[in-house]
Amino acid sequence: MVDAVSASEGERKWATALHAAALIGFVVPLGNVLAPLILWQLGRRRSLFVDVQGREAVNFHLSLLLYAVIGFVLILLPVGIVILLTVGAMLLVLPIVAAVQGGLGREFHYPAAIRFLPWMPPQVAPKDGGRAA
Repeated sequence: MVDAVSASEGERKWATALHAAALIGFVVPLGNVLAPLILWQLGRRRSLFVDVQGREAVNFHLSLLLYAVIGFVLILLPVGIVILLTVGAMLLVLPIVAAVQGGLGREFHYPAAIRFLPWMPPQVAPKDGGRAA
């Protein structure tokens, strides 16, 4: 876990942007998935903190997209309406909370996120450049 002490100002700005970018989805269809995905792809090699928070944001918004599709399929039943209202509330509130936490340099883990993009530890290159001794 990366804590507030070790996340640099640049990393905190990237994390804030990754999470807040999802709010574009209220104006641009699928913007809540595409904006964090693009920012994550641009910034994931900058630091472990940015990579982890980007994966969190993309996983969460892909999960919400799946939940919304399920809600639309079930729209004729009361449970479909509840699912859609819950997805809408989560889409508005949680990216704001995550952006604030990212700005403070704290990792944020979204509830109900499916790990489509699991976290993988960075690959460490051999010190000898891959040559046998």
